[in-house]
Amino acid sequence: MIGSPEHFHQLEKSLARKLGIAAFQSGLQVLRNDRGWRENEISIDYIWMVTIDHSYSGEGGIFAIKYKESKFREKVNPGELVQGIFTNKDEISQIYTETGTTDLRGIFDFNLFEGSQGITLDGVSYTIRISGQNIDTFISLSNPNTDSWKKWEAEIWALGNRMALASGNKEMTNLFQ
Repeated sequence: MIGSPEHFHQLEKSLARKLGIAAFQSGLQVLRNDRGWRENEISIDYIWMVTIDHSYSGEGGIFAIKYKESKFREKVNPGELVQGIFTNKDEISQIYTETGTTDLRGIFDFNLFEGSQGITLDGVSYTIRISGQNIDTFISLSNPNTDSWKKWEAEIWALGNRMALASGNKEMTNLFQ
């Protein structure tokens, strides 16, 4: 079922495969080849994803991964921020990524007890996953309309729209307009 934790975890696994990481979580990750041999070890400082189910534009999402600089044998893994957007049905169908320049952790500053006042029938629903040092959380909400959530929503849509235009992908552009 779309919007369920099970569906969200399925998308997390799909995104992890597309990005070449072992799992959608922070911390040390061992990357293995097809034979199960260790090829690399990476360290993720934090990772977050927001899925968007828009009544009239489809489904997709936005994410960011902050890699820590690390070394494994002869490989040097740079510390970098990777941001991206995707479209999906049951799995990630299209993805666009870029090296990020803006740390957006500050936009996740909202009141968890007030997301939406009144009745929400249709519009937009979000599912949020944040994994960082000593935190792993899952949040679901529809049509946020409080000040802190509207500020968060504006930042998510601005970043998504900018990346959608840069991707040149019509489906992504339609989702983030």
